[in-house]
Amino acid sequence: MKNTKDKLISSIALIENKYPSDDIILSYGDFLKHRRCIKYYQFNPIVLQNLARLTDENWTTSKRINRLSLLEAIKKYIMVAFSSKPSQNNIRYFSYYNFRNENLNLINPKTSSYLFSIFRKVFELKKHLPSNQWDVAQSISSIFMKNIQLSTSEQEWFCNHVQYSDKVLNRVLRYTSPSTIISTWALNNYDNSTLRNRRAELTSWVLDNNHDFVVSKETLLQDYYYQNKLDNKAIHDYIEETNLNLHIQDELKDVLPLKKVRINEFEDFYDEKEILEGLNEPVLNFSSRFYTVPTLYDSQLNLSVPDFEKMEATFYDNLHITQDITMVWSIGYSRLSEELKTEMLKKYYSDHSYSSLIKVAEKFGLISILKWMLDQK
Repeated sequence: MKNTKDKLISSIALIENKYPSDDIILSYGDFLKHRRCIKYYQFNPIVLQNLARLTDENWTTSKRINRLSLLEAIKKYIMVAFSSKPSQNNIRYFSYYNFRNENLNLINPKTSSYLFSIFRKVFELKKHLPSNQWDVAQSISSIFMKNIQLSTSEQEWFCNHVQYSDKVLNRVLRYTSPSTIISTWALNNYDNSTLRNRRAELTSWVLDNNHDFVVSKETLLQDYYYQNKLDNKAIHDYIEETNLNLHIQDELKDVLPLKKVRINEFEDFYDEKEILEGLNEPVLNFSSRFYTVPTLYDSQLNLSVPDFEKMEATFYDNLHITQDITMVWSIGYSRLSEELKTEMLKKYYSDHSYSSLIKVAEKFGLISILKWMLDQK
């Protein structure tokens, strides 16, 4: 009966799509009353501010509250601000281009400071959450941080704590406004090995201050060898974890129950295998690269891995192509004007960069370069 009542209340809220009063959520009790419907209300920036303040001020309280539910509500209500129409089935996610180009003034500075404080507490005071909610809470807070402008001290905090998580690093590298602080950090960390997988984004921050900067071939070579090192380690760790699982399974197969997991997934097809309840199937992830990585089938691993020998034979010959494509993406990620980006991208127009130019233009809404490319045809 309770679920039916909640469904009816939600359906009414969806159809009415009311503009909520400023004081609709001032206490945790108010939040409990409206949490199921808030995503169906029109956006009121004061309501978001009160919701963020409530979450921030009560993060360390000894009272029994659902912090994850508060984070979810903030995320969904922020999505309402950037949505043209509420939906009962989903609150849509936005592309990088949407976040960069929407009116960020929808979220006022006071609310932004609360959101930053919450994000920081999710990482530094996560003891107030059950451990099985840590990853989800960090992901949610990272989503709603996409929409805010950071103060100088807040930008400095992000730059000084990228080691916390890739989610913190993402908010630094993908910050939507020009920042002397982040550009300086990027230049100081340009040869930091832990950032080699983020070369284009890192270079974009250097380009913001130096439009003539070009990533060197020597840097790309160092990136290449570092990524090979990471991929070889990933294979080694995968084998180690697989062997450990087999040993545990052999020892405890008569004690613990089995569960089925999917393996070798491809579109609608997949295989299944049985492993012990409580064990996780190892995952093998390789470095993301701007060039084609030849692969070969490894019968021991029962999957495809990089063909390092073949890649070595072609990488040097294609280094100039890798350099051009890296620059194309770096320009796209930068916070420069569309006019300036277009002029810079023209320098890298060629048959081998054609596809990348289209992808970058689509991702960042650069219609000018697409029209220019059309004229070339």
